[in-house]
Formats: sequence, C-alpha cells, structure tokens
Amino acid sequence: MVELTDPIPIMCDNTSAISISNNPIMHSKTKKIPIKFHFFREQVVANVVILEYVATKDKVSKIFNKILER
Repeated sequence: MVELTDPIPIMCDNTSAISISNNPIMHSKTKKIPIKFHFFREQVVANVVILEYVATKDKVSKIFNKILER
C-alpha cells in the first residue's frame, strides 16, 4: 500500500473548475454537475489533491491533442 504525505498536484487551465473545487458550498452553478465530479471536490477539501493553474499554452498535453504550428 502506498501512503502519500503531500497532496497530489493536478494542473488545470480552467479557473472556474479550480474555484468550484475549493468552495465546498453547493450553489446553483454546481447543481447540474454529475455526482462523480463531486467526489473530486471532496478530495480537494480533504487535501488529497490540489488544483494548480497552468495556462493553456503552457500545458504539455497540448502537443497530443492540438494541431502544431510549423
């Protein structure tokens, strides 16, 4: 079994997703979110994972799903 002492950083380019995950209060904007995504918010509140902002142009995964410039 692996035990983690530090939260797992997850890079995200969506500031709205970061804000919603850090705010444990339910409101009208989160009413339509599927239940499986609320699990992720619980993990953020429990300090198991943290969301960190990274600009879209700086994401490494961009090269796998975008057309590259010449």
